Amino acid sequence: VINKANGKGTNIIDMNPYVANQSIGNSRTFDEDSDDEDVLKGHLKRVTNLVCDRLLKHNYYGKTVSITIKYFDFTSITRSKTISKYIYLFDDVYEIASDLFDKNWDGRRVRLLGVTVSNVIERTNIHKDYDLFDLDIIEKEQKLIDVKKNLENKFGAGIIKKTK
Repeated sequence: VINKANGKGTNIIDMNPYVANQSIGNSRTFDEDSDDEDVLKGHLKRVTNLVCDRLLKHNYYGKTVSITIKYFDFTSITRSKTISKYIYLFDDVYEIASDLFDKNWDGRRVRLLGVTVSNVIERTNIHKDYDLFDLDIIEKEQKLIDVKKNLENKFGAGIIKKTK
């Protein structure tokens, strides 16, 4: 045991291990604490959008959405929800994050909001959890997202809005 504790032994150690991302998240600390629900929901949308952009950039999908709320007195809570299907689209992630916020914010002034998507998998491995019909829908959604991103790069963010 003493030899192992001092780094002596015959075990082979991989000095350059590849560790995939386990989660992708972002948070925002405010210049001023806020208890204005509209302001907080706006920040929640922006943070969620950053997370979803990173999911798309790295071709990740996730099953668990978490939010962190840090209050003015530095107490914080983290709440999560895990679903059965992998998600990566803003609307899907924001729906869960917003629901978690609505159920857990107690009205106190907030200093920081964070959103994280975990239980992630690379898009290339997604076939393991989906059937052919799901994969067809995902492929079509990805093409729409690519077109939207190209248009936003050319004409500016917000040029295309999703309707119900």
